[in-house]
Amino acid sequence: MKKILFVITILINFQAISQVHLRNKSTLSNEYAWAKKIVEVENSIWPFNISSIGNSMQSYQQYGYSSAYWHDGLDMRSDAGTHVYSSVAGKVVNIENYYPGNALYWEVAILDDNGYVWKYHHVDHQTIPEKIRQALQNHARIEQGEYIGDIVSWPQSSNGERFHHIHMLVVDGKGRYINPFILLPKLTDTSLPVIREIGLFDSRKKKIKGNSISGKHGIYVNTFDTILHSKFYLTPYMITYKLDGGDEKTVWRFDTLPSLTNDRDYLNDFYLAGTCGNYQCRNFYINLNFDLSTPGNTQFFKLSPGEHQVEVFVYDFVGNVTKQNYLYTVK
Repeated sequence: MKKILFVITILINFQAISQVHLRNKSTLSNEYAWAKKIVEVENSIWPFNISSIGNSMQSYQQYGYSSAYWHDGLDMRSDAGTHVYSSVAGKVVNIENYYPGNALYWEVAILDDNGYVWKYHHVDHQTIPEKIRQALQNHARIEQGEYIGDIVSWPQSSNGERFHHIHMLVVDGKGRYINPFILLPKLTDTSLPVIREIGLFDSRKKKIKGNSISGKHGIYVNTFDTILHSKFYLTPYMITYKLDGGDEKTVWRFDTLPSLTNDRDYLNDFYLAGTCGNYQCRNFYINLNFDLSTPGNTQFFKLSPGEHQVEVFVYDFVGNVTKQNYLYTVK
């Protein structure tokens, strides 16, 4: 009887989670974007006073019911019922229930004058004003700061807090998701990224214990960033390193994702086994040897025997940086 109850509990929890965090879906608004290069957006505004960033576009997402994927946008947290205002002026190009029948998954999308489509997900559809609906029907523009609806009440909690939020995505004419941080005013963020651990992995991408290795190998960093909150861990904006005092090499800078159009491509090359990202667990093992130009997307080191040093630099979007050195031996 206990086993049956345990299985039922697991199924109920699985169903509950699967109903409240579904993977981002390509919507009708994507086809309206025409921007071909990344440009600054002048005088944009945040759509409301955010309490914190719950997920960044590069966040690792895996909720048990599907394979892992990139988050693609920003989860901007605030109270349920908070009014949401358009960050830019532009044409209303979509109002869509992109998971039909699920009231948590409504989009309002606006095409700005630079050719970007700004997508606001998790708007309470009952609060979308008639003016916005009419603007869609009439292919009309709205002004920056126009009220477009409220944040829907989100049933799931994380870190002991309800996760009410707007998931903002910005897409260009190439189908790329652009980091909204590039296009919005910079937040006041004084917290430094944190480096928990630096270590080695072998040619099978298996992390090893200790600080000595033989043959071709790579280096990982276990790191995170926070924005306006101490517990919602995020993948940092950029990670670089110097090997044996050489030039500083960028692993990846998240102005966009590594893939142009797919939210799963390269995810398991950039992140190593042991990474998690969901409501209960956030722990990121990042492959410093990630390299799209090489077969398998990892450029392994082949170094001479002896002691070597790597300097790792972890940056957030406003330029705060944490540095840590790691010494190891090649046998």
